[in-house]
Amino acid sequence: MTREPLTIIYCRDDTAGVISAVQKGHHILVPLTHGRGRNIDHLVLSRQPPDAFVRALVEAGLSEERSWALVRETGRSITALQRRLTAVAASAPLWALPPAAHDLIPLLLADSWDEQRDTDRELLVELVGKPYEETSRIAVTWSQTADAPLRHIGSTWTFVAPRDAWDQLSTYLTPGHLERFVVITERVLSLADPRLDLAPNERWLAGIRHKEPVHSLELREGLTRSLVMLSVLGDEGVVEGRPQDVVRHVIARILSPAAGWRRWYSLAPLLQLLAEAAPDEFLTALHEHLRPAVPELLHLFEDEGGYFSHSEHTHLLWALEVLAWQPQYLSSVSLALGRLASLDPGGKLHNRPSNTLRGIFLLWHPNTIASLRERFGAIDLLLKREPTVGWELICMLLPKSYDVGETNAQPQWRTVVAPPAVTRGEHFQGVMGVLERACRAARMQGVRLALLVKEIGQWPSDVRDALLTQIRTFAQTITDDGERFIMWEALREVVHQHRSYPDAEWVLPAPALEVLEELMRLLTPADPVSRYAWLFADWWPALDRPRADLIENDAYLSVARQEAVGATLRERGTAGVMALGRTGQYPGLVGVAMADITREAEQQAFLLATLGSAHKSDRVMGMGYSSRCYERGGEQWLNDLLATPLPDNIVASILLGLPSARSVWERARAMGDRIEERYWREVGVWLTTASPLDDVVFAVEHLLRVDRPFVALQLCGHQGNRLPGELLLRVLDAVTESLAGGVTMPSDYDFLWALEQVFTALQASEVDETAIARREWTYLPLLSRGHHMPHLLLHRVLAREPSLFADAVRAAFRPHHREEHETITENDRARASVAYECLSSFHVVPGTDGEGTIDPLVLNAWVEEARRLCAADDRAAIGDQQIGHVLAFAPVGPDGTWPSAAVRGVLERIAAEDIETGMIVSVRNQRGVFTKGLTDGGAQERGLAASYRTYATALAITSPRTAAMARRIADSYEADAHREDVRAAQRDLG
Repeated sequence: MTREPLTIIYCRDDTAGVISAVQKGHHILVPLTHGRGRNIDHLVLSRQPPDAFVRALVEAGLSEERSWALVRETGRSITALQRRLTAVAASAPLWALPPAAHDLIPLLLADSWDEQRDTDRELLVELVGKPYEETSRIAVTWSQTADAPLRHIGSTWTFVAPRDAWDQLSTYLTPGHLERFVVITERVLSLADPRLDLAPNERWLAGIRHKEPVHSLELREGLTRSLVMLSVLGDEGVVEGRPQDVVRHVIARILSPAAGWRRWYSLAPLLQLLAEAAPDEFLTALHEHLRPAVPELLHLFEDEGGYFSHSEHTHLLWALEVLAWQPQYLSSVSLALGRLASLDPGGKLHNRPSNTLRGIFLLWHPNTIASLRERFGAIDLLLKREPTVGWELICMLLPKSYDVGETNAQPQWRTVVAPPAVTRGEHFQGVMGVLERACRAARMQGVRLALLVKEIGQWPSDVRDALLTQIRTFAQTITDDGERFIMWEALREVVHQHRSYPDAEWVLPAPALEVLEELMRLLTPADPVSRYAWLFADWWPALDRPRADLIENDAYLSVARQEAVGATLRERGTAGVMALGRTGQYPGLVGVAMADITREAEQQAFLLATLGSAHKSDRVMGMGYSSRCYERGGEQWLNDLLATPLPDNIVASILLGLPSARSVWERARAMGDRIEERYWREVGVWLTTASPLDDVVFAVEHLLRVDRPFVALQLCGHQGNRLPGELLLRVLDAVTESLAGGVTMPSDYDFLWALEQVFTALQASEVDETAIARREWTYLPLLSRGHHMPHLLLHRVLAREPSLFADAVRAAFRPHHREEHETITENDRARASVAYECLSSFHVVPGTDGEGTIDPLVLNAWVEEARRLCAADDRAAIGDQQIGHVLAFAPVGPDGTWPSAAVRGVLERIAAEDIETGMIVSVRNQRGVFTKGLTDGGAQERGLAASYRTYATALAITSPRTAAMARRIADSYEADAHREDVRAAQRDLG
């Protein structure tokens, strides 16, 4: 007998034993129900998170799959877990005995509901047969007991452990209960979702437009979950009378083709449960809906608007994933997914039918417990019924050096699914089966064989050899030039890739590469354009030799390109070379190679043919040609060429192909106004920070002269702080004028980046701050969209000039007491938008010096004048709120309290509620975007509330009004914390 103190859980009502045990030094734990023990030392034990619950069960010897099933079945209730794991029938809890059991059975059929929804309460009245006040009393009573079956989170009622509750209460289920449940459930699940009244891109606004389902999602899910329970427990024999048959008939009627796609859309969040409740009926209905050539069910694939893209088809895919785990449904699910994949209109979401198919059949991580033989049987059926989708699936299953997979949705209430462990032997058999089917499906189709040959590096040698034999047959029998070219191009890519990296681990053995090269020769195109286009499709394409250093590689590539252009010239003449330029991705490279092999006497003719062409690729090729000739011959070559009169457009194009340099610009000016203007209207100027400053200024001036301010802005953005501030202002003004004239603003990031750089450079210049601030005002909407918005001088000017602040308030907001009858123009709206953006980003507290200290005299004077001006404009209230917005950015004072003393002085002296309201709103907005776990609750908000509560305590005596404001902020965060706790608990109901 041990003398060590014991920890005893004492569950009896009398306390005599407790007193005796405590006197002997033992530790006594007394479980208390809700509401008891508030006046004694008590500890609230929170429910364990799912992962911790599973971890404990796994450590106790259960499998992970079984542990997760117990999480769902017991709701992480220890007493429910005890009943679920006990081999011998345990005594029933009090709530599972009459008369309580009779009261709870109707509630169990509802499963969950939201008591704030009138429609939910009305349905409970119909289901229970009693006034809702009586139902609420029953629910409250049984949620406050030990081993409570019900939980109340916020306004949501739900059963703690649905499976345990059904095990305990199903004996008391009567035909009358079931009949009422069926009628109600079928009616509720047949209601159309009001969101369907809105266009797809507006459905995210359903809450604002009051287009929400009649009943809460909790109730609809609860009724559907009860369908699953009746079906599962009926199959298991727990519930007598074969309720599963009733469930199947109900679901067959609900999902019938007569119901149309709108029913499926309305039931989208419930499709997984419906599929689990009646798999055969679900699949039968789905196949019927997919029978038409263009099924209406494709409406589920419509992308719906909102901040995050959404589409209801994902619920359908998850439902099919649930059913695919069982072998008996695998083929039917595969055919449904195949049909959906063949019809898939595409969309923004990655979750597509084809990806679901891949996940189910992934060789190393299958999402079904079907055997390999059964899986290949389903794939073969798919290849027969949906050959294109089947081929795409086979391609996704081809072996790879690395791959990514995930676990699909699993059944929630039926047999626990244990993902099968794939052995090396089974995986090899799977790979062989996929490769054999891939070769069979490819037949003599060049596109398919080309795809396979690109994946050949991971194949076993015997299957690889079989594919090469198949390709040899293709080369000997197929005469279509297009098919042969596709196959040749694929072979060339593979051979060159492997020849480029001979020491790589993944490189094919030499004999295999030799066979590939032989096949490549058999398929080599006769047309030189097709044969050599690959050399001009990439700056540095893979070659048929090991990669060397950059200089050596460029030299070899240059020779190869010259030989290619030379062969094309010999076989097809100049027309062939121009065709090669039009085919390649980089026609300028064709022009460079052509310049390297042509004689001087032929240059002018080629330049006339290319630069005078209407085809853009020809002109680019001609510019590449002239650039190479200039690189080799310099100014002398250009003088000789231009000694013979040429059309203006040819001369301008020649100059456009030359480097950005003062000598070229001077040449353009010397050639006359028309050539110079065309040159500057089309040239892309490339200057670095090492270029002479005079050259940069020269280029910017000429770009402005031909009305190309956006190009000038880009050039200025790359020049740092080198350019004169006045020139930068002119560029900004030119851009403004261009936009005002209707020119479309560039949408790329480079434009915003250049804008930020120019304003940053201006702030470092000697330009007057007011002049810069005026431009910042104009460009504020754009600057706020950038990634690195500079600290605006505009805000420093606002902090000095209360009149400018009042002007911004007047532009952004309407007056409070009088109506303005003037027509609001688009210009007014634009000005209001800019003013609001300016005020929203105004964070500089007036009177702040360079070290962050606030001068109270300056601050008070600014606030007084700003309030006077805003009041004169009939904008006193909104003006005060905007003043509060900026005061909220005051730092913590030297005494460790917020806001600093100068701001506290303003608040106490003026005692303006609108200023305090503005500060509170601003403080809360400053929190910005934040992240937290789904079940973290309000811990972050309580931390913020504690900070402001500390400030309030510190200021209560000296600054009572400021302290009251800090308490309001703390109160708001504590209210948020409570809401977050409720939401976390609701998310954690499972």
